[in-house]
Amino acid sequence: MISSHKKLIFSTLLVLLSISIAATCSDSFTYTPQNSVIVFDLHDVVFDFDYSKARTSFCKLKNKGNFIGKVLKYLFTGKKKRKCIESYVLDNTTDPSNILPALNPHIPNQAVIKIIQELKALNYQVYICSNIGEQSYQYMQNLYPEVFALFDGYYISSASQGYLKKNNPQFFTQTANLIDTHASLLPEKIILIDNERANLKLAQTTSSRFVGLFFKNAIQIRKKLRKLGLDL
Repeated sequence: MISSHKKLIFSTLLVLLSISIAATCSDSFTYTPQNSVIVFDLHDVVFDFDYSKARTSFCKLKNKGNFIGKVLKYLFTGKKKRKCIESYVLDNTTDPSNILPALNPHIPNQAVIKIIQELKALNYQVYICSNIGEQSYQYMQNLYPEVFALFDGYYISSASQGYLKKNNPQFFTQTANLIDTHASLLPEKIILIDNERANLKLAQTTSSRFVGLFFKNAIQIRKKLRKLGLDL
C-alpha cells in the first residue's frame, strides 16, 4: 500500500510535469506560410546525379585531361578556401558548351519536386540556396525551366561575389538578406534543406532564424517537414 503522503507527492509531481509539458508546447513554434519560408539546395537534393549523363558529357569534352586536372585542383584545395567548382573548371576554358554539361549531369528528383509543388500549393514561398555557379545555374534553368519556375528566388555562388560558398557564413547572411528583400513577408524562420551537415550547422550558427533539415531522401525529408507541423 502507498501511504497518503506518498500519493500526495506523486500527484504533485504529475501536476508539475503536466504544467511543464504544457509550457513547452505553448512555446513551440508553429510554422505557417505567413512566418516561414523553405530553402532547398540544388545538387543531390532537388536534382540527382545521373551516371549516364555524366559519361556522355565527359566523352564529348575536347580536353579531358584539363578538365580532370581542374576538378582535382578543386578537390584538393582546403575546404575553408575552396570556392565554387565553376570558378576552377571554367577558368580560361575554350570549351564551355561541353564543360557545363559535364559539370552538371543531373536530372530532377521527381519525389522532391512533388514536395515543392505541395509546399507551393500550401502558399509557402520556396527558395534556392546553392553553391552552383551562375553559368551552371543558367544552363540547368534552360534545361528544366518548369522546375526553376517553382522557386520564388535564389542565392547562388557568383563571380561578382567572389564565388562565395556555403563554407563561409557570409553566404547564409546574404541568403537571408535576399529573402528579406524579395519575399512578400519577413520570415521568422528559414527552413534550410541541405545534404551537408556542415552547411546546416554553419547556417544555424550564422542566424537563429535558420532551421536545418539534413536531406537523405524525399521520404525522410517529407517526414521531417511533417514533424515541424507542415501539412504534407
